[in-house]
Amino acid sequence: HRTEYCRRLIRLFDAMLDNRSLHLDLHLHQMFTPVGTCIVAKRLSPGLSPYEDHWSLREEAARSLVKACDIYGDQYATMKPRIIKLLTQQALRVDRPLATQYGGIVGISLFGPRAVDAFLLPLAREYWERWEGE
Repeated sequence: HRTEYCRRLIRLFDAMLDNRSLHLDLHLHQMFTPVGTCIVAKRLSPGLSPYEDHWSLREEAARSLVKACDIYGDQYATMKPRIIKLLTQQALRVDRPLATQYGGIVGISLFGPRAVDAFLLPLAREYWERWEGE
């Protein structure tokens, strides 16, 4: 299944981040696209079974992305703000699929309480009103 393939790629990326002998800083921008896709993609696999756990894959990918920001954020000051902006603009919209919204919420929440206060709490009212209307 593609979800398992994606999970292996995320774990490889995470292991590469742990290896201080590798100099990933020159290649981070190439890795963020597939990792970000695993976080916010509408569907991670065609014909996704309801029993396939894409939720934990999204969380694992978000954890790896935040880890990359923690490791290389001082070196690349715009990295963290760009990723948070991407997550808020692309994923945190009520018109997006639930899986995409989940990925965005998990991703931003892993950046810590300040990110939650700044980016998630302002959206809470919009979500609440939408849910009440359903």
